[in-house]
Amino acid sequence: MADKMREIEISLLKNRAHRLATPIETSDDNAETERHLIFTAMESKFSVPLDFVEAVTKISDIMPIPHTPAHIQGVIRRRGQTIALVNLRYFFTASTESLADEDYAVVLKVKGKLFALQVEDVEGVSLLPTASIFPVPESYDKALRPYISGITMDDLAIINLNEILMTPNFSTTPIEG
Repeated sequence: MADKMREIEISLLKNRAHRLATPIETSDDNAETERHLIFTAMESKFSVPLDFVEAVTKISDIMPIPHTPAHIQGVIRRRGQTIALVNLRYFFTASTESLADEDYAVVLKVKGKLFALQVEDVEGVSLLPTASIFPVPESYDKALRPYISGITMDDLAIINLNEILMTPNFSTTPIEG
């Protein structure tokens, strides 16, 4: 049984390594592009501009903090820093479903605030031509609309990090220790 689990684990790791090692897609023309980190959350594909990404890390230990806003799942530690872990499910579904063992934290720095988004999987980095990013249509899910700045033809939603920061009670005050 242990050998079978190890075999599955190695297969998964090789698959993930192959996906992450895939070169960044390039465009043939000289169109403006933006580098984005592509990830999966709530079984949908999302992205954030790579300029805001500090790191991607597997979530191992999460420390719940009492009396925090509902969107703060807890805090994680990374290289001596304590970082608030933001649950995207809260913004999109008003759910605070618990973490899965496979979840990742995308550590971001936006307007001087350091925080991490809880995501299910990270696909990698891609160049998105700015011409391929369209305004969010009126027919798009009303719960998601305020937090999405654009969408591509293949339903990749670009998260509006500024709107997430503007959420009432959003706080990522650094915690020492």
